[in-house]
Amino acid sequence: MLLLVNKLVTFDNFHQKGDRLFGLEQGDHKNPLSPGTVYPVVERLKADFPEIEAYTRTLTWDTYLLGYGQGTWSVTPDFVDPDFLSMFSFPLRYGNINTALADQNSIVLSAELALRIFGNINPVGKEIAWNDSLRLKVGGILKPLPGASSLQFTALMPMQWLYANTPYFRQMTTSWEDRFLTSYVLLKKGTNPSG
Repeated sequence: MLLLVNKLVTFDNFHQKGDRLFGLEQGDHKNPLSPGTVYPVVERLKADFPEIEAYTRTLTWDTYLLGYGQGTWSVTPDFVDPDFLSMFSFPLRYGNINTALADQNSIVLSAELALRIFGNINPVGKEIAWNDSLRLKVGGILKPLPGASSLQFTALMPMQWLYANTPYFRQMTTSWEDRFLTSYVLLKKGTNPSG
């Protein structure tokens, strides 16, 4: 398996830790390099390389219905690992980046989606219906996303929620062949990424 670490491009130069953020690309003799990675690769890298401070994976899985009051909204969230908000500079209007995704049943909404659902209030801590059967707690509201971001999303949810509630996804997490998500690492300060 060939693994290549690419620095995020200047398109994303607003990230405060951008000089230490790297996206992973994976490939082998059968498959060309692509941004798709297998689920366990970043956990293994973090265990084997002390230079890695944190990691996150991102995955868009499905479209769901959010319900609040009399309204419903279709949303396709990005599922992420807990360090996502501390690695990337997507500041919150409401909430705390260290706790916004700490509970597996939490959701962080984009500024635009939050405005459509809740209006101009702080909804952190409020419950929102998820596909009519589950309840999620609003953990944070993002400030408007920069236009020069390669990562665009309307909502964030913990990867743990997907693991706990989707058996098919759980099966895929042990595979070293299915490259179905995007992985990022944050190197510790002072690390030379080329050697």
